[in-house]
This record gives sequence, C-alpha cells and structure tokens, in this order.
Amino acid sequence: SIKYSSRKSTVDITLRSPPPNSHDRIIIEVQDHGLGIKQENQSKLFQEFGRLIDAENLAFNPKGVGLGLWICKKICQRVGGGVSFD
Repeated sequence: SIKYSSRKSTVDITLRSPPPNSHDRIIIEVQDHGLGIKQENQSKLFQEFGRLIDAENLAFNPKGVGLGLWICKKICQRVGGGVSFD
C-alpha cells in the first residue's frame, strides 16, 4: 500500500482482536488511498509474479516483479490464516 500511494496520502492499519470465546484470529486491515486496482487486475493480486502492468502502477514501482502479496499470502497460509482484498 505504501509503495503505491502518493507521499501526501495516508495508509491506515487497523488491528482487531476477535470476540471472546471465538475461534477467529487477529485481523489486520490495511486501507490506502492510492491508485486503486482495476477490475481486470484484481484476480492477479495474490498470484506468483502477478505483476499489474499498466502505466500508473509502473510509475510507482517500475522494478516490481509481482511477488509481494503472493509472499504475504503464503506466510498467512503457513500459520493457518489468510489474506484477502476488497
């Protein structure tokens, strides 16, 4: 999120604990006010080498290869969690 946001915008990170006696885990939410993700690119977000190739994304991160969110997904899965986008 930080990488794809302008310097003047904010990235909000919220940590929520599950309700008592719940089997849920901690929820970490990240909300930015960046470029947004086009509908046709959303399915690529958590894929290995799922680089979003468009002019706006390339301007913010020209050297990216599309591994960051894939690695996050793998780490979350390894500890029994998950990662999603909405």
